[in-house]
Amino acid sequence: MATLEDFQLQRDGFGRLVLTTADGMRHEGVLPVRAFPLAAPDEGISLVNAEGREAVWIDRLAALPAPVRALIAEELAQRDFSPKIQRIRTVSTFSTPSPVGGGHRPRPHALRAEGRGGHPPRGQ
Repeated sequence: MATLEDFQLQRDGFGRLVLTTADGMRHEGVLPVRAFPLAAPDEGISLVNAEGREAVWIDRLAALPAPVRALIAEELAQRDFSPKIQRIRTVSTFSTPSPVGGGHRPRPHALRAEGRGGHPPRGQ
């Protein structure tokens, strides 16, 4: 588990996170990435450097001091998105939500086994 002795985290003048590891390596523009964003959002967080490589692994966010925890939480809040299902209009025979729509007009959707080859009827 990472502790404050293992690394230091702060923001630079541009608002990016800067990580300094125990061996003195400085990583500018690190990003926190959750390993399990839905199942365990406060456990298993990786600080990834600008090259996409893991620089620090954090077992539990709660184990970090409040200032460091706040920096990571702020950064995660800017990037994370958890969809919220507001309504399922209908359900097909295979329990697949239907109609499918991304905020526009709903479109019918069928699975290949339902006889329409997965394509909506023409004109819809």
